[in-house]
Amino acid sequence: MSEQPGQERAVEELALQHAWEWFALHARQRMTCVNFFFVAVAFLAAAYVRALTNNRAVAVAIGLVGAWISWWFHRLDDRATALVHAGEDAMSPLQKRLATETGIRELEIVERVNASKKWTSYHEVLLVLHWTTVLAFLLGAGYALYLAGMRLYFLTATCSVSPPAD
Repeated sequence: MSEQPGQERAVEELALQHAWEWFALHARQRMTCVNFFFVAVAFLAAAYVRALTNNRAVAVAIGLVGAWISWWFHRLDDRATALVHAGEDAMSPLQKRLATETGIRELEIVERVNASKKWTSYHEVLLVLHWTTVLAFLLGAGYALYLAGMRLYFLTATCSVSPPAD
C-alpha cells in the first residue's frame, strides 16, 4: 500500500514531463514559423519594390501572393496556438497541485500568465502582424495596378491620332 503514493507521484511527474515537452515542441515550432514569416515578407517586399519599377504586372502578382502567404501564416498560427494551449491545459492542473503541495502559489504559472495576457499574447500580436501584412500587400497590389493603369492611359492618350480639323 505504501508503493501507491510513489507510483502516483511517478505518474504525475511523467504527466508533467509529457505536457511540458508537448508545450515546448509546439511553442518552438510556432517561433520557427514566425521567423519564416519574417523572411518571406522581407523577400516578397524586396521583390515587390524591384518589380514596381520594372514590371508592374509582376508587382501586382507579388502583392497578391504576399497577401495570400500572410493569410496562410495566420492560419498556421491559429493551429499552433491551439496546440500550445493544449499543452498549457494539461500543465495547469499539475502546476496547481504542485503549488498546493509546496505552498508556493507562484508555481501556478499557466494560470498567472493567462490571467494577464490581454493584447500581449503571441496570438494577438501575430494576428495584428499577419493582417497588417495582408492589408499592406493588397494595398501594394492595388497601387501597382493603379500605376499600370495610369501608364496604359498615358500610352493610349499619346498614341491616339486626332482627325484633322476642318
